Amino acid sequence: MDLLLILNAGAEHVLGREFFGSWTDWEKALPVVKGEVSPLDERDAWEWIRNPLPPGNEDALFATLRLQLGVDDQVFFTDEGFGSLGFLEKQALGQALAPKFLQEHNPVVRHTVLRRRQDT
Repeated sequence: MDLLLILNAGAEHVLGREFFGSWTDWEKALPVVKGEVSPLDERDAWEWIRNPLPPGNEDALFATLRLQLGVDDQVFFTDEGFGSLGFLEKQALGQALAPKFLQEHNPVVRHTVLRRRQDT
């Protein structure tokens, strides 16, 4: 079993719904998490953001999207495809195209704690 699927087991708010998101595919997700790859366009950004949909308090973009789409803070994904988004939502997604935006706002880092022990 893929290690990212273990992180997501029983907790779809972590990496989203397994068969509908990109975060559970480590080969696709790792370059994004490392900041080596950014979304190509707003459609691509939406596919990364909508499943799981980040909490609104993480960034103004996510708060705006949740508000405009009427998605409650306790809901972690949306079935809205890019074509269903309005002009304002599509415009707002332009923020996610900034270099390293998804590196700073991704569910892998959001739900993983790196612990280090001092060498003795």
